[in-house]
Amino acid sequence: MKIKKQLKRDIARRKKLTAASLFIMILMVYLVAVLNDQGIFMGWEKYFAFLYVGVVNLLLFVNIVKLVSDDKFQLILGNQKVRIKDSFFKSPFNINLDKIIYIDIVERKNYEFEIVIIMEKLKRNKRFVKFDNSFIKGDPGYKKVYTHLRNSYKDKDLYCYIIKKAGARKYYYLYLLYKNSYNAEFSQLALNYVRTFMEEYNLS
Repeated sequence: MKIKKQLKRDIARRKKLTAASLFIMILMVYLVAVLNDQGIFMGWEKYFAFLYVGVVNLLLFVNIVKLVSDDKFQLILGNQKVRIKDSFFKSPFNINLDKIIYIDIVERKNYEFEIVIIMEKLKRNKRFVKFDNSFIKGDPGYKKVYTHLRNSYKDKDLYCYIIKKAGARKYYYLYLLYKNSYNAEFSQLALNYVRTFMEEYNLS
């Protein structure tokens, strides 16, 4: 699928899911209020119904916040650093470009993919996860990346940051990393994604 088409799909999907969530929230409150006015609920049933609606609406609200947060993901390069803003509720953080040693892609369903950024010698940061066998057990999708790194960087403690948000905009972020991460090795799959972006947008 063309990147521009994916971008349009991402926007339409966010709008559709946000509108659907808001509609369900309003509808549930309205229905429970009407049923309560008609005396359908007896005794504790009334409290259970409103509690149930409250819990469901809270979950739907969290989903809306997640959708908006994904849309606001930012990756900016400058002064030999990558500045990433990945959440409404957390401050941005930086990654020094010279600390990035490897970048790969993990493909998911429905044209989704993740950018795996591998680093070494980092300051302590909860957003950076140690890329070891324990991490791989949690998601075997990263096993291919791990196997390559174990063969190439046997004696190094490696850490990762994985870009999961931003939908098809990740093509652009991958391109920025490719143009600025001079010390990093890119997997063949990552290079293929960069090439796809450059060809569609006529970049050299």
